[in-house]
Amino acid sequence: MGSISINIDWERRVLMARHAGAWTVEDSEVLMADTIRLSDETGIVRVLYDHRDLDLDRTTIQIFRRSEDLQQVQGVARLKMALVHPTDDLRLRTDYQFFEDSMVNRGMTVRVFDGDIDAAVDWLTGT
Repeated sequence: MGSISINIDWERRVLMARHAGAWTVEDSEVLMADTIRLSDETGIVRVLYDHRDLDLDRTTIQIFRRSEDLQQVQGVARLKMALVHPTDDLRLRTDYQFFEDSMVNRGMTVRVFDGDIDAAVDWLTGT
């Protein structure tokens, strides 16, 4: 079980979601539901997911299926999502890139970043 939290950056109009610890489907689903709820309440569609302290150990098929599952969640398609992952693990980089490709191929707006929160926020805000 990991820890999840979401803060709102009102100035840049970005939802700042943090997911740390051991990754579980349940935590991921709670975080996504909370993100969509906050997006509905605030009108903010830009979301930064900070996964730098997340222990993600998934197979390629699990990653593929997660992107399939997210495609079915109402509200996900309207979000612009940046995922920031740790930079020190080549396998993780490959997994995150595969997840990005799977999501983009399903029509969602997602980009992954190697540990750089500022670059992710710049991409989300178009600056």
